[in-house]
Amino acid sequence: MAVSHQAAQLAKARNIPIVIDGGSWKPGFEKILPLADYAIASANFHPPGCQTPEDVMAYLINLGIPHLAITHGKHPITYYNQGESGQLAIPPISAIDTLGAGDIFHGAFCHFILQQPFLEALQSAATLASQSCTTFGTRHWMK
Repeated sequence: MAVSHQAAQLAKARNIPIVIDGGSWKPGFEKILPLADYAIASANFHPPGCQTPEDVMAYLINLGIPHLAITHGKHPITYYNQGESGQLAIPPISAIDTLGAGDIFHGAFCHFILQQPFLEALQSAATLASQSCTTFGTRHWMK
């Protein structure tokens, strides 16, 4: 976390967007999260004192992060986008293997956010991550 904090501070000083992948809470996040431009957390991400997704969203909003999302597997993504909140549907699929879907989602989001507005980048990442679950393994779907 110490290295991540230093990297985030350098990125912020250079106006480089900072994306946080919040899989689960780890000590030190409280120093890095206020620097984030985008925070995408899983349903397993529970900052201190947070029990529900609403608690998590309120915690992150109070840190001043302008773009937030909480993923819930095959269920809709909850988002907050500069004061606007809502849900984005996940494309329905016949899942064969969900291994790596979260990592694929985050990598795809980082790619798409450079080209699309926040909600479109989330939806594009969700579509790609969903597609990755339709075959066995983390790369076979790319063929």
